[in-house]
Amino acid sequence: MYLVYELVEHTLQDLVRSQHSLEVKELGAIVKQILEGLIYLEVNGIGLLDLECADIRFRPNGCLQIGSFNLRAWTEDQIKLRTS
Repeated sequence: MYLVYELVEHTLQDLVRSQHSLEVKELGAIVKQILEGLIYLEVNGIGLLDLECADIRFRPNGCLQIGSFNLRAWTEDQIKLRTS
């Protein structure tokens, strides 16, 4: 199996390490996109075992990507266990 990711220049880890201060509006936009991505994964039965700043990538158009080798699809039995 091969995983192909779009080439991006910066990650959230890069931003944190740069100690660049963000406006509240910018920070809110980042958090909103991360939460929307996590909701999308959950709704589509994809589990995220952990999320690190290096897994959050900034595309050139400003949109974020969540890319992690710790993604996995939940089986129907696992979903039942998680919700009961």
